Amino acid sequence: AKLPFPNPIKLDWIEKSSNPNSTSSTSNVADIDTDVVVNAILCMGTEFAQIYLITLKNVDANKTCSSNVMEKIANILADLNLRLSKEDLLERWSWVQLEEEKVLNLMNFKVSADQNFKNLNFKAALHNYSNALKMDISARKWNSILYSNRAAANMALNMFQEAVMDCHNAINKDPTFTRAYLRRARAFKSLRKH
Repeated sequence: AKLPFPNPIKLDWIEKSSNPNSTSSTSNVADIDTDVVVNAILCMGTEFAQIYLITLKNVDANKTCSSNVMEKIANILADLNLRLSKEDLLERWSWVQLEEEKVLNLMNFKVSADQNFKNLNFKAALHNYSNALKMDISARKWNSILYSNRAAANMALNMFQEAVMDCHNAINKDPTFTRAYLRRARAFKSLRKH
């Protein structure tokens, strides 16, 4: 039997839409079939699997579903942890536990930061976004969102130069992230007023 091999470019490993009337041609990475991806990763070998995981973290996705994508990747890593033997986890696949921990920590810091921001506790939000950014440098798409969110916290604290720098970093990580350009423009405008 031939195992399906997920192709991140075509996203042919996306589950079928739950809405049969949907005509959308865009795929949602949060809808990946976890079992198919885990089986494919186990067939790849450890070195290629690590590279593949970085690819999964950076596949274009709707920015509003980034938390769902992070959660899905955390589920993939948790499933890998369950399927691998203790011997493999101690040797060749030891990176899986570290990756799962990084993703879970990133998610926790981001959730805390988002909640801090909603509660108008901008200093705590700034601190938690900064901690989230330290978790996984290979997740360029996620880090773009985190930099942009941290820029918003900086702007709320009237730290406009820092907001501009965060927006530059967000754009550097993901040049297609429109919100970062808009925030940078607002930060530049505010810099001129002060």
